Amino acid sequence: MAAAPPPATPGAARRAIDALLADGRPHGRDELLEAATTAVHPGRAWRKAEQARKADQRRHGGTETPRQRGDERQAIDAGARRIARDALRKAVEVGAVVRLADGTYQIADPCPHGA
Repeated sequence: MAAAPPPATPGAARRAIDALLADGRPHGRDELLEAATTAVHPGRAWRKAEQARKADQRRHGGTETPRQRGDERQAIDAGARRIARDALRKAVEVGAVVRLADGTYQIADPCPHGA
């Protein structure tokens, strides 16, 4: 019997991006974000979406209202997309991933000076 895959962790989005880029070929942003989004744990995605919704309500001077019934799937999708975008942005910031001129992304050369 095959073992169940390990549960997604907070770094799952970044690991999904790294795994896709491990082949050394450039990949499009949408492809990377799709892979990263599916790796995000639904509970973490929902909490991220709730934080963003409440912050948006406070920012615009409204009172915090509870989420409407039936919005959970939409909130999970929005939170997972936000986490995936943040993971890709951070990977580029720290230099682990390089954005090429044509808009695709590739894993950075670990030793840019040649070894």
